[in-house]
Amino acid sequence: MGTATRPFEPERPPSTRRRAALALLLLPLAAAAQVRSSAVTVTRLVKIFIGLETSVFEAQRTGDRAALERLLADDFEQRSGAQPGKPLPRAEWLDAALRDAAAELDLEQLAVHDRGETTIVSFLARPAGRPAMFYVDVWVKAGDGYRLKVRYASLS
Repeated sequence: MGTATRPFEPERPPSTRRRAALALLLLPLAAAAQVRSSAVTVTRLVKIFIGLETSVFEAQRTGDRAALERLLADDFEQRSGAQPGKPLPRAEWLDAALRDAAAELDLEQLAVHDRGETTIVSFLARPAGRPAMFYVDVWVKAGDGYRLKVRYASLS
C-alpha cells in the first residue's frame, strides 16, 4: 500500500475558545489585583457578575463590612454541603466572612444563568493556601443593581 499524502492545509485562525480566553485576559476589572478570575464566555452578564463576586471577596479581604452589607439581601443566608439543613444567617455569615477572609483568591469557571429577576452564578474559588470551594450564588434584582440572596458553598 502507498502512503497517503495530505493536501496542503492553510493555517487555521485561532479557535473561538482561544480568542475568548485572550479576551478575558485583556478584560480590565475594576476590582483589586488580589482577586483573579477567568471564564470561557465573556458576556455582558458575566462581566457584571465577575465584578459583583469580586466585590464580595474584596470586601471580605479588606474587612469592609459596610460594602458587604450593601451587597447582601436583608434575608441573605449561606448553605453548605456539609450541613445543608442548617443555613448560616446573614449576621453570622458577615462575622465569619470578615474573620476568615483569604488574602488572595482566584475565581474560575464562572457561569451565569439569567432568570429575569433572579440570576444564578456558579464558580470555583481557589483561595491561596486553602482548599478550592464551589459556590452557587443566587442574586436578585434590587433597584438598578443586584443583591446576593443565597450562597450555596461546598468543598470542590
